Amino acid sequence: MRIALLIAVAGFAASSSGAAVTRTAPLPPIVFTSTRSDHDLVVFQADGRRRHTITASGRDDMLPSWSPDGTRVAFSHYNGTRERVDVLDLRTGRVRDLGEGSSPDWSPDGKQLVFLDAENFDDLVTMKADGTGRHKLNLTGAGIADETDPAWSPTGRWIAFLGDALYLVHPDGSNLHRLRPEGNTGRASWSPDGRRIAFDCAIRRYQVCTVRADGSGLRGLTNRGRGPAWSPRGGLIAVTTEDPTTTVLVRANGRRVRTIGGAYEQPDWSPSGRSLVGARDVGLVDRLYATGPVGRVIARLPRPLRGAARAPAWSPDRRRVAFRLDRRQCSIAVLDLATGRASRLVPNTRDSFCDDRPEWSPDGKRIVYSSRGDLWSVPSHGGHPRRLTRTRDSEQSPRFAPDHRSIAFVASGGIWLLRPSGRRTLLVAGGNAFSWSHDGAALAYLVYNPSNEGEGDDLYVRRGNDPPYRISEHVDFAPSWSPDGAKLAFTYTLDNSSPISMIVVSDLLGHTTGLVDDSVQPDWRP
Repeated sequence: MRIALLIAVAGFAASSSGAAVTRTAPLPPIVFTSTRSDHDLVVFQADGRRRHTITASGRDDMLPSWSPDGTRVAFSHYNGTRERVDVLDLRTGRVRDLGEGSSPDWSPDGKQLVFLDAENFDDLVTMKADGTGRHKLNLTGAGIADETDPAWSPTGRWIAFLGDALYLVHPDGSNLHRLRPEGNTGRASWSPDGRRIAFDCAIRRYQVCTVRADGSGLRGLTNRGRGPAWSPRGGLIAVTTEDPTTTVLVRANGRRVRTIGGAYEQPDWSPSGRSLVGARDVGLVDRLYATGPVGRVIARLPRPLRGAARAPAWSPDRRRVAFRLDRRQCSIAVLDLATGRASRLVPNTRDSFCDDRPEWSPDGKRIVYSSRGDLWSVPSHGGHPRRLTRTRDSEQSPRFAPDHRSIAFVASGGIWLLRPSGRRTLLVAGGNAFSWSHDGAALAYLVYNPSNEGEGDDLYVRRGNDPPYRISEHVDFAPSWSPDGAKLAFTYTLDNSSPISMIVVSDLLGHTTGLVDDSVQPDWRP
């Protein structure tokens, strides 16, 4: 049977309705590898120096807006289903979730926010900064789209935004009127005195224009860049260029002053005008994350070693994570979560398959792994690797058996068990990647199914001597058990023609919830 995925929350922050405050919390229990891109918010000086990351999380943080008093930053992030608006208090580091929305901007008194409605991206919403008083402006006929970035006027009387033109509207939604027809969906930004508006215009050879607040005096500003942000002192306008992404500072007459490297997107000025906050792409290199069993939170683990991090495995004491490090060649590394430091345990090898998860011994003193078709063991704090097998067969996916002495592995014919005496026995004929429950009472394993047409294998569970039964199909890589043995986390392949891998959690009846897409190989903390 095909299990329908209940794609619940693939969240990067708390996703309950209303305002919720998120504090620093212990690392979530499911560690995994992801190739999805995310952004951090970075504060940097107007000359490009002294950069400081303020949201080093796994959220995809974008479109920051500095509060008028300089103590908070509002921003939007994608939670896997819709955009949400958060407010970061720079004094405490706490993040408040205000609910669905995108592209926030502050009222001049710092008491309210205006942002894009995330339900259908064709309306604007105002809300108090504490998350109460949500109010739709009912502007659905103005051509608002998902790139609209509204701006509150310095007097608090108007909100400027771009739809199918440049518009002004009162904060209560009244007196909507078109200011200029040249508007191109994007950002609007007021001069500090409220007399002019910079906006994305795309007319003739200009991409950014300025205009008086009454609609007169249209002037092309720059032919390269978009997303203008007027400095609080009025002397500079920051725009974002592409290929490569940079922040360019220009004067109100269009003369370029400075280009700031660092690939920042949609910067916003601090109230003092001395620094900016922008979103910086973390990149697409495979790296380690952790998430909760319902996907509401996500944390990005440190990446102290260069290369792609894959196939993570928790240590029995929960303090370290072993993983494959792929940097042209393959090796085994261990990350110490307390210090953020990682060390390479074995030399680089030319393994053709660098996604095979290493396995900790039950006492945490050794790590067993596959390399060049054989099984190996290495002390978890470093030392000389020891070869465990030497055969012509290709042996992969070693796992300690419930007796804590024998090692099971995958080779031709299925899942095999290697006794301490060296004797081998066939455990599951035709079995593939597998894992035992923590109490050793159940075995979850994959079986090739040609009807899946290359979209993963079938996942079976066998408890004791009971007949095995199928949980799901289209599964890649070994599953991982929850500590209580009631659920499994695994990688699900959505579409072979355009492969999308998702981490899901399933109970033993096959009721499945999607957690994080573009991600693979979850390992549930013991």
